[in-house]
Amino acid sequence: MTNPPTNFGAWKLGKSLLWIICITFLIAVSFVTFKVGTYIWIFYQVGIDEHSAVEEADDGFKKARATIDPEKLRAWALEELSKKRITNTNPPDSEIPIYIHNLYADPPGDFTVDNDTVTIYWGGGFFHWMIDIGSTNYTESTGATNDYTTVEWVPGIYYSREDTRHPFE
Repeated sequence: MTNPPTNFGAWKLGKSLLWIICITFLIAVSFVTFKVGTYIWIFYQVGIDEHSAVEEADDGFKKARATIDPEKLRAWALEELSKKRITNTNPPDSEIPIYIHNLYADPPGDFTVDNDTVTIYWGGGFFHWMIDIGSTNYTESTGATNDYTTVEWVPGIYYSREDTRHPFE
């Protein structure tokens, strides 16, 4: 009696195909795990950087309240407003007082002179903070509104930052 012929070629191909599927699956799982881990790390880092930026911004404002006479700051701002009415141009950043430059490690990014306020900006990327300076009857909404947290320093002078999740302390 003769045994039927065995197809060893098909068995080897099936075994090889099984190994290819297993290796492809392991590579795919490794890739997905790496991508998910990367995204988790990025979001974690963004959260850390954001909170430290909030603390830096708040610390500078606290320093301003402790070291700067708000009426001296207002007098400078009102002078800039009167210059703007005459020249109709924004003054250069070099006109920002040195005591404002000393609030943070980096100098202000910009300052604008509008009809009734001078605004000094810091920050960049996805986080900004500012001090708005106007006359004593100038008002802004305080608290957490429209992605900003705003605090009144004295009537007419406000500190705002882009973050409503971490209340100002």
